Amino acid sequence: GTFIDPTSDPAKNPDRGERSQILRNDGKGVFTLATPSDTTPAESEKLPLTGASFADVDRDGKVWFSHGVRSLSRLGAARRIDRTITLPLPPGTPKGRRGTGRAAMDDAGVFWIAMYKGLVRFDPRTGEASVIELHPGPRSPGEGYAFQVNGVVDEDSTLLIGTFAEGIFRMRKRDGEVLRLWPAPDFKPTYVDHMVGDLLRLDDGGVL
Repeated sequence: GTFIDPTSDPAKNPDRGERSQILRNDGKGVFTLATPSDTTPAESEKLPLTGASFADVDRDGKVWFSHGVRSLSRLGAARRIDRTITLPLPPGTPKGRRGTGRAAMDDAGVFWIAMYKGLVRFDPRTGEASVIELHPGPRSPGEGYAFQVNGVVDEDSTLLIGTFAEGIFRMRKRDGEVLRLWPAPDFKPTYVDHMVGDLLRLDDGGVL
């Protein structure tokens, strides 16, 4: 769908018809929409309408969503922002490059957020956000990889992560060690053939 800002003067700021990228149900029949844009809005208690790459609900029933380059905000009463976190950027992230990507919440209520370079772990209850250093295990390929993460799926003590042009990896949560699952560990991925856009958990337990 599209979003039209009801507070905007259409004569001065005509609606551009940008498509909504995120549609999230909070479990109470309320949906959160966000349009695809790299524009970071000024800090406000109102809901930003640009730059979201994911939205999810924490264990307390609060909606969290990303916006801008690396901001993560929570919706409180009356659907207004009551908390905003600036996420750390993994080393090597190019200046101005969009930071937040898709995310997964694990059984402990922790968000694992895909970034342009690597992952960030965020605990909503403590407010702690930390960069996870991805590194290959002994005799495992991966040295020098960019680890541009596009999708994340929780697997109890590990995560499945999909990357831009480097395939799919399994990451151990406790230390960030990764093992490439696809393509085969001894195969050098190509730019186009092994580009993963996202990972989704299916109802039957499989991963798409």
